[in-house]
Amino acid sequence: MDKETLSDAEIPAGSPGIPGAALPFDSDLPFPQPRNGSLPLQIDAEGASPGDGPRSEEPGPFNFRLAILLTVLAACAALAIRSVHDFQVSLLAADLRGTLLQADESDSPEYRELLERYVRFAPDDIDQRTRLATILDESAETEYERREALRMLQSVLREQPDLIDFRKRMAEQMFALGMVRDAAPEYERLSRSSVGDAFFSYRLGNCYETDKRPLEAAAAYERAVESDPTDVRAYERLARLLRDQLNQPAEADRVITKLIAVNRQSAEAFVVRSRFLSEGGRSADALADSRQAFLLAPHDRAVVTHRVRSLLELTPGPSESELTDVMSHVDRMLREDPSDPELLLCTALAEFHFRNNPSAAESALRRALKNPECTAEAAVLLVETLIAQDRTADAIAGNAALERSGLPQPVVQYLQALIDLNSGNYLSAVDSLEQLAGKVSARDPLAGQIHLQIARCRDYLGQADHCRKSLETAADLSPRSAEIALELARVLARSGRIREAFDRVLPFRDDPRAALAAVDLIRLQNLSRPEVARDWDEAAGFLQTGQQSLGDIPPVIVRRAQLLCDRGRTGSGLELMREACERDPGNTELRAAWAALTAAQGRLKDAGEILRDHPGERSSADLLIAELKLIGMDHNNVEIPVSRLAAIETEAAGLPIAASISALAVLAETFSAKEQNHSAARVLQRVVQQVDHIGYWLRLIELSGQLGKDFDVSAVAVSAVRRIEGSDGPYTVLAETMSEILVTGVPAETDRLSELRGTLHLLLEQLPDSPIPQLLLARIAEHRGDRQEAIRHYFQAIERGDRRADLIRRLAELLVKSDRIDEARTVLRIHLQSH
Repeated sequence: MDKETLSDAEIPAGSPGIPGAALPFDSDLPFPQPRNGSLPLQIDAEGASPGDGPRSEEPGPFNFRLAILLTVLAACAALAIRSVHDFQVSLLAADLRGTLLQADESDSPEYRELLERYVRFAPDDIDQRTRLATILDESAETEYERREALRMLQSVLREQPDLIDFRKRMAEQMFALGMVRDAAPEYERLSRSSVGDAFFSYRLGNCYETDKRPLEAAAAYERAVESDPTDVRAYERLARLLRDQLNQPAEADRVITKLIAVNRQSAEAFVVRSRFLSEGGRSADALADSRQAFLLAPHDRAVVTHRVRSLLELTPGPSESELTDVMSHVDRMLREDPSDPELLLCTALAEFHFRNNPSAAESALRRALKNPECTAEAAVLLVETLIAQDRTADAIAGNAALERSGLPQPVVQYLQALIDLNSGNYLSAVDSLEQLAGKVSARDPLAGQIHLQIARCRDYLGQADHCRKSLETAADLSPRSAEIALELARVLARSGRIREAFDRVLPFRDDPRAALAAVDLIRLQNLSRPEVARDWDEAAGFLQTGQQSLGDIPPVIVRRAQLLCDRGRTGSGLELMREACERDPGNTELRAAWAALTAAQGRLKDAGEILRDHPGERSSADLLIAELKLIGMDHNNVEIPVSRLAAIETEAAGLPIAASISALAVLAETFSAKEQNHSAARVLQRVVQQVDHIGYWLRLIELSGQLGKDFDVSAVAVSAVRRIEGSDGPYTVLAETMSEILVTGVPAETDRLSELRGTLHLLLEQLPDSPIPQLLLARIAEHRGDRQEAIRHYFQAIERGDRRADLIRRLAELLVKSDRIDEARTVLRIHLQSH
């Protein structure tokens, strides 16, 4: 059959153009014939033979034998590789072990690295793993090293859980890493397994205290004290916890008393109680304990440094002999260790605060700061010494260098604010301090000091009410700071709030500085408010407290003489002052006080001679202010020539800035008292050129009202107050109101007058310590013809601290016109006594 007659069904599979075609149509090759005479296959149109069914790609049956064979071969290979690896590791471990045995055991980095490599290759060698854990634990310093040590200690304890020493090491590493909740159960377990070991109970208390669980902490500390009555640390932590967190001061005192009863020969115990009592304001007892500690261990560094700090911080003026004695021990220790930062800091504190030698203090501090263990306190003191030497540029440079050396940023910012404050940049200082106050935690010891410095800035700026509020905040943040409490008491007393001031001082009655302040407050109250006078014996008791701690230093002698005069023993008081001045002829504080007491007896001429007979430099703030007060008391201008005022102005201008401002401000008021208002205004203008003080600017507005068109700086003063305050705050409103009432004149319009009265009553709420709103209300009341209301407001102004002679005189005149003669006599008598 030729190819032309083939049908489609007979075309062989594999032909071109047809699925499965293998030969072209024009191929002359014959089709293959079936073997063995079989019939040829019949191929359908799809290229499949009949009976094959549909074509598929399904694989054949799975070869289990081959899979098993391959698995076995893979396992054998893995085992072989593992065996080879184990063999190599064992060889390397053996080699490392041999090296370890030959090496000297030490904590050197090389030995530790060798041991770490060995433990990695031989983790089952528990002895070497234990040794590595010990080395890592003892050398750990950074957080990473501590965590590595902790990991190794935990691995050892998993296999040997009864190793007490290792469990202690693990707990200590947890505690150091701040993992107090993990460490607490470990210390609990250790304290049960080691009955009588106070350390574990003490550390458990540390964990609970850190975790803010004070009741559990107190129980743990009590167990520590019971286990070891000589464990001073446990007594201290327990007493502080009871006093500060559990509000059990009586129980805290019992614990701290027991500490001394059990450890009477321990200097450390007396140091601990001294610190505890000092924080509670019991300075006299704290000083006694620091003295006893020094007697027990005069060669102990911690005891000696604590004694120096106690003498300098807890007394307004330690005795020369006591400080010299303890400083001789500091000098001896410095010869043995010239770079000790704490000893150098004590030297600087003594030179700066006692000997008034900032240059020597600076030298000691620069040596201390070379030691990396030196604290931020030294940096702060260094800047203060530079400020005291009027080396502002050096202080700025030093602060920048300290910042580069890693001093914490809050401390750097605080120091810069102190520099601004000393330079008279009070606005910049208060701005920096208020920003810093918002960043520092209330629990930071620096927080109270920041608000104290803010208060001082406000005081320098004349913002009396803001000053008081800042001090109240500082007192809340540092309730055991006698320094802040006394500063607040001074500000309160200045505004006439004597009762409140006394309440602030009273908790620190055992502090000799507070005792002397209490004497001053009792005298002030008894002389200015005789209707609510306190017992003079109470003042004498406070004075005795101060004298026992301080001895007969000038502040004590002055108050002794004042109390003698107050109680009618004038001759004894003046004789005491004369003898004190003969013993210390160059002391201007004693001589000024002697003159003041003499003048108080009406002997103005004798008082003037006392001041003129001063053997030293007369141009001191103490003597100039004392002389100005004498001139102010000489109402008839007979005893002391008024011509001295011009010379005093020249001398005051030559004093350091702070003393100069104080003397010139008193000079201005003396001119005013002598009705020389032009001179008073001129001096005050000189003052405000040196210091932006709101009080002085407001006084200039008042003088502008008295001098009229010849001297009107009210607009300038109002602008200055607005600039100082930074906005239209209460002081700016007060300045504008003063200018309108005193300079322009009390308006006749009833509506405007009502508006002004409403403004002033609002200012009474915003500025409760200021007497000025009361004076302005009194002026309006006089304008309206309401004499009784004017008297009431004048009394209120006097209670707020304004006791100027012209105000007293005006009040007395109104009382006389109102037929209140006895009250007028009382007002004048109190004025004379208080001056």
